[in-house]
Amino acid sequence: MEIEITHSSPVVPRWGTLGTVLWALLLAALFVIVQSIVVLVVVQSESPEVPLDQLDLAEAGVNNGYMLALATTATTFVVLPLLLGVIKLKRGSKVADYFALRSVSLKTTLFWVAAALFLVAIGDVVKWLYGMPIMVNFVLDTYKTMGSVSLFILAIVVLAPVTEELFCRGFMISGLQRGFIGPVGAVTLTSLLWAAMHVQYDVFDIALIFMLGCLLGASRLHTGSIYPAIAAHVSINFLSYSVAAIYVALSST
Repeated sequence: MEIEITHSSPVVPRWGTLGTVLWALLLAALFVIVQSIVVLVVVQSESPEVPLDQLDLAEAGVNNGYMLALATTATTFVVLPLLLGVIKLKRGSKVADYFALRSVSLKTTLFWVAAALFLVAIGDVVKWLYGMPIMVNFVLDTYKTMGSVSLFILAIVVLAPVTEELFCRGFMISGLQRGFIGPVGAVTLTSLLWAAMHVQYDVFDIALIFMLGCLLGASRLHTGSIYPAIAAHVSINFLSYSVAAIYVALSST
């Protein structure tokens, strides 16, 4: 079967390869800075007696579900408006074109969601066959320390997937696919960046995240829409923490 790659209209202006990479690096740096500030403020408020130079922000923030939810929410409301501003700085650009905000059928969306979940399942089978722990420690730790359930679900199951997809599969692929690296190169590069953002996982899971990124990028190119990628990402996060909840419940009985 011949696969048709759906592109946005070539007449709509976008940032080129260099501009896209530079803006992406700047926004990624701001993402890290905002998250660090949130963790610093929370840790300092909870332990005011500890000097700033003795605070271990990495240990305090990475595996703490409540801080992760706060930091994710904060970065969403900082980075997304800035990303919109970057898009509008390119004269003649359109937000809907950049983010590939195009409707697709429910059948198409469910196909890509199922494909992503199948890839995750394959990864779990490989872990089981090689005697690796199937449950990811980061997921378990953040689940056990989530604090506010509603805030955690909003941040990790909704805001994080939406923000990451608009940034990687939306902004970056839109800017890179017309350049010299082409659509396949754009998907590969954004998948590498997305995998690099998940340093809290081990090597196998980072490799799996890269493959997931390629799959989500393929959905973006094939359908011309960001919605299947967002739906798949939300589904993966929801399923991961649902399994963590079951695992913790069974372990405590």
